[in-house]
Amino acid sequence: MKLIFKYLMRRKRFFFLNLFAILAVASAELGIPLLISKIIDDALPNGNLPLLYKFGIYLALVAILGAIGNILANYASVKTATSILVDLRNDVFKKIQTFSPEEMNEFGISSLITRTTSDVFQILNFVSTFFRTAFMSPILIAISIVLISREAPTLLPSTLISIPIVVIGIVIVITATKPLSESQQLNLDKLNLVTRENLTGVRVVRAFRKNKYEAERFEKANEKYTSTAMKLFRIMTSTEPVFFFFLNVIITITLFFAGQNVTSENPNLTLGNITAFFDYQFLVMFSILTFSMLFILYPRTIVSSKRIAEILNTDVKIKNKPNAISYIEKPKGTLEFKNVSFSYPDSEAAVLKDISFKAKKGETIAFIGSTGSGKSTLINLVPRLYDATEGEILIDDVNVTDFDLKYLRNKVGFIPQKAILFNGTIADNIRYGKHDATEEEVIEAAKTAQAHDFILAKQKGYDDPVSEMGANLSGGQKQRISIARALIKKPDVLIFDDSFSALDFKTDAALRKSLNEVSKDTITLVVAQRITSIVHADTIIVLNNGEIVCRGTHSELMTSCKIYQEIAASQLSEEELQWENY
Repeated sequence: MKLIFKYLMRRKRFFFLNLFAILAVASAELGIPLLISKIIDDALPNGNLPLLYKFGIYLALVAILGAIGNILANYASVKTATSILVDLRNDVFKKIQTFSPEEMNEFGISSLITRTTSDVFQILNFVSTFFRTAFMSPILIAISIVLISREAPTLLPSTLISIPIVVIGIVIVITATKPLSESQQLNLDKLNLVTRENLTGVRVVRAFRKNKYEAERFEKANEKYTSTAMKLFRIMTSTEPVFFFFLNVIITITLFFAGQNVTSENPNLTLGNITAFFDYQFLVMFSILTFSMLFILYPRTIVSSKRIAEILNTDVKIKNKPNAISYIEKPKGTLEFKNVSFSYPDSEAAVLKDISFKAKKGETIAFIGSTGSGKSTLINLVPRLYDATEGEILIDDVNVTDFDLKYLRNKVGFIPQKAILFNGTIADNIRYGKHDATEEEVIEAAKTAQAHDFILAKQKGYDDPVSEMGANLSGGQKQRISIARALIKKPDVLIFDDSFSALDFKTDAALRKSLNEVSKDTITLVVAQRITSIVHADTIIVLNNGEIVCRGTHSELMTSCKIYQEIAASQLSEEELQWENY
């Protein structure tokens, strides 16, 4: 609940507006039965029209006061609840943006989506109910009991006896709903996971003819979620009918004894007293019911708030140090790995072991090796997607962990193995690397990335739309736009994580030639599977089981490194193996 109250306090003015509105509504709800009682007992029996008109005017004024109070209360509750919804979702989303891959894997993407949407919406429901009932219901209950003791003291015991019975029923409902609420949110996570996997992997599903299997898997997850939801729904929907049945029984019994009192020789109750009593009795019981809705929503809200708090309170592994460096006046243009080792959090063996090399601006360092040799992991350490377990990574003789993250990542242009594009236009995606880039800069970056020609062939050119995840583009087109996106920021360090795999050999060669022309002031790191993509690199580092086994130029490695020779032999013909052909 601390999380909810923290966000509630950001909307203090609506909190006090709500208090004023509640007092107005409570005054109307409590005043109307009292005025009706006076009309029945004082005005009607004697036919006192002036008194009847007087009380009628009072009733109208009280009703208007209640209407204004209801409008203000609804406004305050809706405004506060929606504001909290916006604030929570923004804060959760911003926090997720700071997560490293380790935290992302810990929570799971499907769970993060559920927490950002469903869990936050659950808090909205609770807050809107809280504003309406948390203060009004106790006020109505307390003052109604006081007025009953004044108007119909002999009937007060029936009200006092019924209250604990209703409270016990509410406790039973709360106890039953809490574990179901926890289970429901977990089942929703699972349902979202199955849905997301099926939608993103739809081609694989169809290729392997697993439609039926996936439909059954979704049906199983859906049935589990539905079963829990139905149990909660039954409990929630049965609460109100049971309450009104119990209330009607109490009214019937009370009416019987009240009727006997009124018709007795010495009545101490009037018809107006009884009318007021039933109104106040209803207010007491109905206020308990509405107040109980808070407690019925409470278990599920607690589950949701805990899940959100887990995100907001997560201590991210990759973060800025105090006084992090955000500017270097005269950068040297150097990159150095010093005895770097790395292990994933739950891994027993090190993925990288004692990696050391140096690079300076204008140089291209390439990495090659078998699958699982640690190539992608190595380059992920430069922009601090992960932090090295041992050793140091230095840019301009400064440890990357000492840099401000924003400054560090602005120095690095990263083209990931899987080209990720965003909904928008082609120009928007290229400007993702530099939001204020001019049209000339966008075109220049696209030309360097060999993307300009195919972009112009599009119906709207650079303004042609890109669908979700770039589904309307080929793999090679997406890779070239990704490369242009990194080039446009003119980084100090340019990293290609197997970013040429979808390109044909002609485009690959043209791209490498254009990159050589623009990367004279850039350190270029290239991870590749194809030797043809790295033969011109200044240094090629061969990795095996996370260790550097060989390093040198292509011609040097072809004569001295067995692993490199085996890779070359598996990819190139006899003629291509001759350096002269390149």
